[in-house]
Amino acid sequence: MSLLRRKRAADRRARRGTFVIGIAAAVTLVAGGLVVGTQLDAGEAVPLAQGRSGEMGTHMGTAEQFYAEGRPIQGKGVDGVTGGLVVESKKWGTHVALKLAGVKGPLECELVSVAKSGERRVMTGWSVPPAGYGVPGSPDPLYMHGGSATQLKDIDRFEVVTSDGKRLLTVET
Repeated sequence: MSLLRRKRAADRRARRGTFVIGIAAAVTLVAGGLVVGTQLDAGEAVPLAQGRSGEMGTHMGTAEQFYAEGRPIQGKGVDGVTGGLVVESKKWGTHVALKLAGVKGPLECELVSVAKSGERRVMTGWSVPPAGYGVPGSPDPLYMHGGSATQLKDIDRFEVVTSDGKRLLTVET
């Protein structure tokens, strides 16, 4: 290999190495900025599912606030389950805030919108800890946000169901 070719190959390797180092530095700066940005954030991130005095804090969460400020539609529950929804029509579909009490765990649950056509859409899901929500020893209800692409005018009802298909709460629109 000629001297000129070797020099060109060495220059290419050096440029490639510099490029890789530059990319790595950029990624490190972005990641560091995200960490610093979240540390300097003026407010604490509010969990979407929490009670007033639950283990996640004592302030009202966004789902609870939306529910408290709205006009709840009470649901019909089974086995002591109570709750309701505040619904809001959006351009993209339907937004809801759920309040659920009288549920003992452990369970996995979903909030489902059921369209007039029968189409079912999962709006949100969560797990219920063994202590439960809105029961003796764990009195705070669960508050949760959810969304469906189905327009509110096309929804027949909402259901809270367990992972094994048991219906806990039905809210008619």
